[in-house]
Amino acid sequence: MKKFELNEQLFNIYIRILMSKKSEILFVEDNPGEITIIKSYMDCEPKVKINFVNDGISALDYIFNRGKYLNAIKPNLVVLDLNLPNKSGKEVLSELKSHNDHKNIPVIIFTSSGDKNDISFCRNLGVYEYYTKPMDLEEYYGIMKSICMIGNHLIKD
Repeated sequence: MKKFELNEQLFNIYIRILMSKKSEILFVEDNPGEITIIKSYMDCEPKVKINFVNDGISALDYIFNRGKYLNAIKPNLVVLDLNLPNKSGKEVLSELKSHNDHKNIPVIIFTSSGDKNDISFCRNLGVYEYYTKPMDLEEYYGIMKSICMIGNHLIKD
């Protein structure tokens, strides 16, 4: 009986550790209005920790732990806009996917561009998913829910 209690106790500790683990998602978005919408949804997601950067250079500094992001936690998932200041999302994606230590970080494109060349470029670099930003708030939240589900799935692997 004592052995069972110990196993049950260890099991409960293990479950608490698993349940406390959060998906680290880095959003690369420069539009303050978009950031507000994303935060309003993500604040209701207890299993997700989000961080934001607002330009391409900061995104790479965060991912590669450079400058003020020296101690940043490696994200489980990057959600990347293509239309960014300083360095475009396509440049960020190219650099990320060419770096051996970081090329396996899943990237979701979340952008206003529905251009077939942009989609093809990103697919060829192995993006996990490509979403065009909708105008409808309910549809927007649906995409946020999908991103959370993907992020939560990634921490279980």
